[in-house]
Amino acid sequence: MANNKTSLTYQQRAVNTGWRETGYLILKVDSLPVGKKSVFTSEEIHLARTAVNQLRNKKIQQGQYTDATDDMLLKLV
Repeated sequence: MANNKTSLTYQQRAVNTGWRETGYLILKVDSLPVGKKSVFTSEEIHLARTAVNQLRNKKIQQGQYTDATDDMLLKLV
């Protein structure tokens, strides 16, 4: 039951972000079974890289650590 609540939250966030493409990418990743890999298009990878980089920039502006976003960016390169 907790997974349904979590998924619903992700779905609500994805639809209400104003960034529909990013929201769909979030839902695609969230729907993967644990330990399962997926294939992403070059457009999806570009979108993910852009979204993570924007998050990183926001964290820098707020004076927060960027270790996790830096690691994710390295995985997307």
